[in-house]
Amino acid sequence: MYHNTPQVLSSGTATWTFSWTAPSSGSSTLVIFHVSGNAVDGNNFQSNDRWKYLNFPFIQATSTATAPSISLTTITGISSTGATINGSGNANGANAGISVEYGLTTSYGSTQTATPAIITGTTSTGVSATLSGLSPSTTYHVRYKASNSAGTTYTSDTTFTTLGPAVSLPTLSITSIGAISSSGANINGSANANNGSTTLSLEYGLTTSYGSSASVTPSPVSGNSATAVSGTLSGLTPNTLYHVRLKGVNSAGTAYSADSTFTTAALAPVITLLPVSNLTVNSATTNAEVTAQGVATAVSVEYGLTTSYGSTLNATPPTVFGNTPISVFAVLSGLSANTTYHYRYKAVNTGGTTYSPDATFTTKPSSCRILKSRVAPVSESCIKSISYCRYPRRFCV
Repeated sequence: MYHNTPQVLSSGTATWTFSWTAPSSGSSTLVIFHVSGNAVDGNNFQSNDRWKYLNFPFIQATSTATAPSISLTTITGISSTGATINGSGNANGANAGISVEYGLTTSYGSTQTATPAIITGTTSTGVSATLSGLSPSTTYHVRYKASNSAGTTYTSDTTFTTLGPAVSLPTLSITSIGAISSSGANINGSANANNGSTTLSLEYGLTTSYGSSASVTPSPVSGNSATAVSGTLSGLTPNTLYHVRLKGVNSAGTAYSADSTFTTAALAPVITLLPVSNLTVNSATTNAEVTAQGVATAVSVEYGLTTSYGSTLNATPPTVFGNTPISVFAVLSGLSANTTYHYRYKAVNTGGTTYSPDATFTTKPSSCRILKSRVAPVSESCIKSISYCRYPRRFCV
């Protein structure tokens, strides 16, 4: 190094300032200073005064830095998967690296670099570290670590517990509708509470405005997986289209399934028998009233000599509709004279099959008289009515 700034002295001493890279701490180095000059009157220094070599050893002072100081002040921003660890550190004269150690035990196992990662100086500096990827509802151990050339310092162990899983709106669906009757149905569904206790119900009605509600089992549901649920609707109107949806409420809000529809079953028809009319030797007209219960209903008559019947004839009209009684009839022909017949009406619709009670009628007797005690010529009237005689080879009066 070279310092060429002259100083003019009439007496006393001159001072120069030099700088250079110091050797390592504690080492010894020989430093030589070479000083030369001229007298102000132009005369040179005497030879023994012109050059002065000043030799002395330089010893670098030993460092005064100490191990850093560190403290954990607060834990903020705790969520289901993370937290922020706040602290304060003092480098105590030597650059200090700052980090957080954390884990499920005091063995820790994971490390997160703090911000700032390195502190300097001899005053306190705020630091923080954000932990992520943690498990919900879990207790963690945590401590700060600070290291510089003089040593490593740890804070005492501190614990915190992450929050439960984040709650979101429930996920709902109707999976099937069964046991549909004229007045009710079973609604089956699936519900995922998405980490929040969820209260369930069914909304139903004649339109997508719904208007009625029914309970669901089980309710509430919880967790983060699908749960099978069901509810029963009752008191419905036969042969009617209904809308239904599943409703779920948790801390995140209210959710609904998509709209579903079903139609209740019709009621079985109703039959009221009326008196037989137009009764003859070989025919009769049966009469009834049939209420179709709002759906197409096929009507017929079963008849025969016993309650096993055996013959069937469609009524007139053969099909009835609506919700009011409709008159129907059936003309039974080809019957035997003076014979008792059993009959009943049968009505069939989507709601079921209805039979009237058994009823009977007796055809009129033939106009011929069968004489077993004497023989007589066949009369003209008998010939005209011979087809009605039970014993056509007998003589008639």
